[in-house]
Amino acid sequence: ESGRVADNILGAWVTGTQTTNEEISVDVIQSPSTASIAIKQNGNTKSSTVAQKSPATVWTSGDHCFKVEKTVVFDGTTVALSASTFDVDTNSRTTGFRTRYDDMPLFGGLARNMAQQKIAESKPQSDAETARRLRRDIVPKFVQETGNRFGTINSDLQKTLTALKAKNAGPDNVSARSSGSHIAVSSRTIGSGRLGGSTQPVLPLTDEGWALQVHESVLYN
Repeated sequence: ESGRVADNILGAWVTGTQTTNEEISVDVIQSPSTASIAIKQNGNTKSSTVAQKSPATVWTSGDHCFKVEKTVVFDGTTVALSASTFDVDTNSRTTGFRTRYDDMPLFGGLARNMAQQKIAESKPQSDAETARRLRRDIVPKFVQETGNRFGTINSDLQKTLTALKAKNAGPDNVSARSSGSHIAVSSRTIGSGRLGGSTQPVLPLTDEGWALQVHESVLYN
């Protein structure tokens, strides 16, 4: 995303341009009792701005890296999303500045020294404001997008299970788990009044292909 900057920031009128690049990735999280994944958004925002606050004008270049993350957990019946976490590493540097007194002998140098000192003193506050604005602009979009993707999955899943139960084919036991690279969901479709075994055993996941567990009761049913 690319756009223009035009805003009042910490009492200064700031204009310029900024470009944000983002990448989405998904990691499988090891969990013995749930199928868990982490959705990650890594990005970088580059900016070039001019801040004007009398008597000084300051040119700044920004290069900020950020990461947003949300965990999605499936326990066999319900999908749950965690709150989003946000981390940012702000990196801005002053590329130039001038004051309206620069052309005045003696006093011009004094004004520049004072302006330079003021810029250095305000940098922590400026970096904090930059981080706050990045969070404000990025996190709500991430939350909305993940919400749109997973918003109806629980209702759709319950409709499917209800339809299966109506046909006497719904699972009476469902479990989920995940390794660092695989997700597995197991279900047992057999009523409590029918001959069968106990809860299916939890076995290590294979590195590739499929694993099929067959209980002896399949011969009876």
